[in-house]
Order: sequence, then C-alpha cells, then structure tokens
Amino acid sequence: MNILSLSVDQQALPSMAFFLHMYQPPIPIQTIPILKRIINNSYIPLTRKLLENSNLRISININASLSEMLLEYEGEEVIDNLKLLSESNQIEFLESACYHPILPIIEPEYQKIQINFNRKLNNKIFGSSFNPKGFFPPELAVNHELPYLLKEMAYKYCIFPSTSFPSLLNIGIPYLMIDNSKFFLLPRNRTLSNDISFQKFPSPNDFAKAVNHYSEGNELSTPIIGMDFETFGEHHKKYEDFLISSLEKIRILQLADLVQLHEFSNSDFKIISEDYVSSSWSTDSKTELIPFPLWNHPNNSLHQLTLVLMNILSEGLNYIDDKNEKQLIPFLKAQQSCQLWWESDGKFGPELVKRAIKFQITSLNNLAELTQSQSPEKVIALKMLLKIANKIVGQINKIIETKSKMN
Repeated sequence: MNILSLSVDQQALPSMAFFLHMYQPPIPIQTIPILKRIINNSYIPLTRKLLENSNLRISININASLSEMLLEYEGEEVIDNLKLLSESNQIEFLESACYHPILPIIEPEYQKIQINFNRKLNNKIFGSSFNPKGFFPPELAVNHELPYLLKEMAYKYCIFPSTSFPSLLNIGIPYLMIDNSKFFLLPRNRTLSNDISFQKFPSPNDFAKAVNHYSEGNELSTPIIGMDFETFGEHHKKYEDFLISSLEKIRILQLADLVQLHEFSNSDFKIISEDYVSSSWSTDSKTELIPFPLWNHPNNSLHQLTLVLMNILSEGLNYIDDKNEKQLIPFLKAQQSCQLWWESDGKFGPELVKRAIKFQITSLNNLAELTQSQSPEKVIALKMLLKIANKIVGQINKIIETKSKMN
C-alpha cells in the first residue's frame, strides 16, 4: 500500500492507526483450560475474520511466550493465520518483551534480554515475516530511558500511553519525535481505545464518527487506537463482528505507515525527554504521581514484597557461572506482570498469585541445586537468598489470607 497516493474514496474516509496486543501468562501461572478457551473464543475467530477481509491492515504485538504456548496447546491455526496475514502485509508485527515484564521496574540488563528473547523466539516461529521496526511495551509502561534503549537496539518507534504527555491528553497529535533522533513516540488515544474496549459505541457508525472527530480529515492527526486482542471474543462475546464492521468504515493505517508519513513531513512536534513522564495505560489523573499503579503501588504491601522477591530471583542468577538459556528462562518468566496486577486493589486474585509465587520459589530451589557445583561461598549465599525468599513468601501468604477474608 502506497499511503502517499490514496484514492479519492479512501481519502474521504476518517483514518486511524489500529493495533492489538496478544499475551497470556506462562503455564503454570495461566491454566491450560483458560488458554484453550481464549484460543477458541478470541484468537481463532478474529484472525479468521481478518483473513476474510483482505483490505484491512493493522499492527499486532504477540509476545513470544504466547507464540510458544499456541504451538504447544492447540493454537497452531492462530500461528498459521498470523503468518498468512503478515505475508500478505495485512498485519505489521510489533516487538515487545518476551514474558511481559513491566520494563521500567526491571534492570536494563534484563530489559535487553527480554526483548532479544522475544525477537529470537518469534523469528523461530514466524520466520522472516517477523521483522518488527516498532515496539509495544507491556502494559504501555514507559519511562524516560526506554526510548533511548530501543533506539540503541535499532527500533524506530514505540507506542506510548497518552498519559505520558499530560498537556496532550486525548488530543489527536499522534507523533512526537525525541531529541531530533528520528525515534518516534506514538501516543495511544486513550478515550477512543477505552470506549471501544468497554463497548461504549452503539454502532460502527458511531465509532467512525468519533474517529473522524479526532482525525478531522488530516492524516497527520490520525488517532492511534489499540487494546488487548482478547477484548474481542473473550472479554466480550462475538465482539469481533462489531470490530470488523467498524474497521470497514475507516481508513486503517499500520503504525509503520504513520511513521512513513511523518518522515516525509516537516510538521512533527519535537520533544526532549523532559517533556514526557513515566506512565502506563492504566495511569490516570487519580494516579498520575504513581506511574505504574497496578504493578508498583507504594501503598500496596503485596506489590512491594513481590518486587523484592523478583529482585532476589535476579540476584540468585549472579551466583551461576556461564548461565545458559535453559537456566535463564524460568527467571524471565518470573518477571511477568500479571502477578502484580492480580495483587492490585480491585483486581485481587489470590489463587493466581499463589500459582505465580509457587513458580518463583520452584525456580529459586532449582537454582540452588545448580549451585552445588559452584564455590562454597556461592552455595552459602544462595541458601541465604532462598531463606529470605521463603520468609517473604510467608509474609505474602499472610496478607493474601487476610485480604481473602475481607473479600
């Protein structure tokens, strides 16, 4: 598609960029029956619908942890459909962090490892069609440093939460360029994204009118709309029909198209790192001083204890010489964001938290066994870490028990 030479009919339509995010926690933190249900309710129906509508072009992020599980748990059709969509240029793949950590709260070393793992595994599964230039940070959790890391890793643009730019909140200016470095920050339109996620539009025509209000016929003000893939079919049954009908009434651009437009434009709004703030797509005006409220709330004791536990896991790896991939993967999985989300007020899921904790302690115990071949000092140090970790787990379990009784 040559976005610089559109037909008159195409130009008459309101325009938007649309992306979907696909992710599920790793097994055994997620259960196999729930994963299979999501595959059948959401992933298969919507990827089929996209294949049936070859004129639609969107951007998709699929974390490689999910890609692996789809191959293992009866989701091969989803992988095949995504391959076909990519090969026909209907979808643009976006990069992410493999096991869905909140990137700003893990060490830069592990940020790089998570991103590189994602590319390696998805390359293995999707082949050459997986060649992303753009980046989706899990939960759209960002800070000042992340764009510089991504630029260093040769990515060209990153989706950002609009709450990172308080003065631009819900305004249709979708492109911001950082420090004249030709790295683009693409703010997601929170209002339109949330309204479609929570079924606020009575009809596809109403959605098209809302998009037109933001774009006003100007390609350079194209709103960026995105949400979880599971919104369609899993969170809301048969909602994929509404989505397809809505997309047919709008000219859809991939994020790569938008960046191309702005590379040919002199109208970019240039910023420096001081112009944006740490945030996520769950940050709002009530929590703006707490950038990651569902994953690192200072008043949430479960969050703070879990983050200490995650740091202990990372510290434990330092006592293993010549770490290999097999040893590393359990610790990358243990950095997943879902446990912290389930520990949040209003999201509390005690059984899910317990499964995540069990996985983390098992990983640390396995590491302790590996250190038996290391120096005596390292063996002693890791045993001390394991002792501290078990005490923290005891505290977490007490809080879970208390909160469960209150609920």
